Amino acid sequence: MSKIDRLCDQLGIKIVPYRRRRRPRQTHARQVMRRIAAKHGDGHLLFVLKAILWSRNNTAELWSETILAVSDVVIDFPEWAEVRAGEFMTAFDTIDLAAVRRDAMAGRRFSKRCRIYMILVIALRSLLNSAPQGELL
Repeated sequence: MSKIDRLCDQLGIKIVPYRRRRRPRQTHARQVMRRIAAKHGDGHLLFVLKAILWSRNNTAELWSETILAVSDVVIDFPEWAEVRAGEFMTAFDTIDLAAVRRDAMAGRRFSKRCRIYMILVIALRSLLNSAPQGELL
């Protein structure tokens, strides 16, 4: 069992073959998760996956592009994930990742990952900057 398999097992995520249709808490994104863990560490990957899994109705959103976009947000805005992790998770809980993914798939000029990232940044900036802690950006 690989490190990624063990990490996913801890979170109740099952990695399924590409030929199988995914269900909630299932993903095909083994290689993406492996790359994220190798580049940014297991703790970072755990935080990203928890943000997706612990948010309301998002357990079926473990798509490669979504995982990468959430990882990008956490990397680009460390003040959200590190300093205000509880607020970040609370704000993330209000985001419907299926709707974000649908909106991101509408365009063709940029990658789905980039479009998901931008939608998430705009939503999180609005939610976190309206929090009582004060202005982040």
